Amino acid sequence: KKSSKNIVADTQAVLKDFSSLYGSGTTKTPDVRLKNQLVSKETNEKHARMKQYYNGLEIVNKDIIAHTDENGEIYQIDGQYAPGINISTVPKISANEALNIGQKEFSLKKEFKVSEKPTLVIYPYASENLLAWRYIIEYNDPKE
Repeated sequence: KKSSKNIVADTQAVLKDFSSLYGSGTTKTPDVRLKNQLVSKETNEKHARMKQYYNGLEIVNKDIIAHTDENGEIYQIDGQYAPGINISTVPKISANEALNIGQKEFSLKKEFKVSEKPTLVIYPYASENLLAWRYIIEYNDPKE
């Protein structure tokens, strides 16, 4: 257990302490940043969901959740920990090039729009970590 006045910093410290158990061959741990936090009014327990980042880029779908008891001590951390990432964060194509590829795929759809602009992320896929542009294209097609 670790007493948590700053649940994000304490979670980062716990993950660093246990990184060797994950067999990553490295002590580099991703940074964690608070996404949201719930506090029980009855028990004062906290449940904090955090995103992980590698060199400032979000690691997609790898949230960490830390739980504290009524005394503020972390008693559990769960989620999908992502230690040992070691990839270049320099993209081979620009955000505009990536977006153009997506827009071509949807060019036959009526009224499509980009609802989220491209953001560079780390995308875990199978046993690899890939550098990717994430964006959202929406369209309205009543036939589908």
